[in-house]
Amino acid sequence: MQIKVKLYGSLRDYLPKEQRGKTTLELSSNAVVQDVLDMLKIEQPVIVAINEEQDSDNSSPLQSGDTLTLFELAAGG
Repeated sequence: MQIKVKLYGSLRDYLPKEQRGKTTLELSSNAVVQDVLDMLKIEQPVIVAINEEQDSDNSSPLQSGDTLTLFELAAGG
């Protein structure tokens, strides 16, 4: 299955610069959010949205055509 992935902030550095923080990934039919994080080698905590709905569970299943958006955690001061 294919999903779209959008990365924001410093997470964009996990993709080649010419992709501008956006890519399409081919995943197995039983893939979950953590599989994408592992594939992109993202180990830091992130905010996850699936199809523009925030999700806090990295074991949430993905479906073909989903858009997975990843945001870095913001720090306040």
